[in-house]
Amino acid sequence: MLALWSAVLARTWKAVVSMLLCRRHERAARRRPEQENRGVDVFVPLDDGRIDVYRSKRFRPAAEPQGSGARSKTSYATLVQAVAEGHFAVRNWYLD
Repeated sequence: MLALWSAVLARTWKAVVSMLLCRRHERAARRRPEQENRGVDVFVPLDDGRIDVYRSKRFRPAAEPQGSGARSKTSYATLVQAVAEGHFAVRNWYLD
């Protein structure tokens, strides 16, 4: 039951953070979790053709003392690979 509740909280956290970012940046767009997101939860297109990327992660430090950092590194590595493959050009990457 705890694992199910944790998953619900993680999805809710991502939805709330994404909504707030989209309200702050009128050109922002959210990638849905079921899409292949390549390390991007929300992106803001810039005038020069690049994007600012926001990645939203919810961590439970007591339950995942070492796993949370590893997941962030994996997300960042996925984004770096997508940039190297030419999928998009990134100006900034933010972890929320």
